[in-house]
Amino acid sequence: MKFTRSMVLVSNDPESMRRGAAEIFQSFHDELAAADLSEEVALSQIADSGRMDILPMVIIYPEASVYGPVKPEDVKRIVEEHLHKGRVVQDLLAPVRN
Repeated sequence: MKFTRSMVLVSNDPESMRRGAAEIFQSFHDELAAADLSEEVALSQIADSGRMDILPMVIIYPEASVYGPVKPEDVKRIVEEHLHKGRVVQDLLAPVRN
């Protein structure tokens, strides 16, 4: 039986896609596989984040951590620190909207 302990959502609206979200999604897929986390971490996409200022963005549940804007080179660190070690990557979190 598959046990999902976390879910990663990558924005895929047109602006996110223009800013590299497809590459970010693929990087998550590859990094999760390399870390042997594919069976424990679900990877999906989200169409409308409502936050144009932080695109492309990544939301990780169950913590509801919002990262953004995310660059492809950030993915390995998010997988290693947040998903493998359980530590939120504070400097990559999206700024709180006022």
